[in-house]
Amino acid sequence: MKASKPYFSHDIGTKSDEKIIRLMFDFRKTKNEFSESTLKDLVAHAAYGIYWEIIEYLHENNLNIDELDMLADELRVDADILKRILNSYELFKQTDGKYISERVLRNLKLQEEKSEKARQSANKRHNRGKGKEETSAPEADAAPAEEAPEYNEELVMSIIQIYNKKFNKSQIVSNTNKQKIFDIHTKNNLSLEVWEKIFGNAKRGWDIGDKKNVPPSLKKILEEWDSFASDDYFLAPDREALARLREEREREEEKRKEAERIEREREQEKYDAAREAIHDKKSAIDFINKYMHLPEQMLPISKAVREFRQQYDFTVEEIIAARREADE
Repeated sequence: MKASKPYFSHDIGTKSDEKIIRLMFDFRKTKNEFSESTLKDLVAHAAYGIYWEIIEYLHENNLNIDELDMLADELRVDADILKRILNSYELFKQTDGKYISERVLRNLKLQEEKSEKARQSANKRHNRGKGKEETSAPEADAAPAEEAPEYNEELVMSIIQIYNKKFNKSQIVSNTNKQKIFDIHTKNNLSLEVWEKIFGNAKRGWDIGDKKNVPPSLKKILEEWDSFASDDYFLAPDREALARLREEREREEEKRKEAERIEREREQEKYDAAREAIHDKKSAIDFINKYMHLPEQMLPISKAVREFRQQYDFTVEEIIAARREADE
């Protein structure tokens, strides 16, 4: 799979488009005309559609973690399905009690930058319309041009160290790639946490044919760093994370089984102790009702109950009477 992806705009108000409203209404109205197998096939596409509905919503609204029922009602979807999409798959994050999407944050930042550029262009046209021609000489109050930041070897080596640690390498990086790393870092105001994500996603690589988890080269990573920095980027499964999760689940399952075994042993010990303590009719009836858990129709035919009755001389009716008295 290619690391770079073409971009297309997605209108925030797509769901409010009259034609889309008609489309959704028509499918909702005629859903009974589709076979059960067809509807099952549409489930995955429905999840994808709900994801985009959430993205559209987040472009114009905050979504508090405790407001999922409200959004589920707004989107006409089951709240559990909404929670599954929001809390799984690493599509959204929780910050300060709210859900956020890096895709949305990037789009909003891009919109802000475009608005600022449009404002600057409008100001230039306005000034030219008033006869204020731009000259090669800077105005007295114009901000001085920013100088390129001085190369920082220590910073670059910190980023390379992250790369080598992620890929378990001791790679010597060329001066060309070092400069690329520095330029990417400074021009885009990145943090070391972003580089962690870039190299972490890159290590996951792609599934290509029979080859699994094929990682890209450092050159490819630097060429497509913005794709690797995106949580929405489709890569091979994070097998290390899946393995850790599987091991954790296995440990939890072992703990559960061990706890159940210990509990069974304790119950058996209580059972054995109570049986050994039987010495008369009352203790025998109490044991039957507390530990044997037999329905009334089974009492006359139970071998153990017959043995107790013969030994301590009581009837089935006395067992039932004691049971009902205890329940009152």
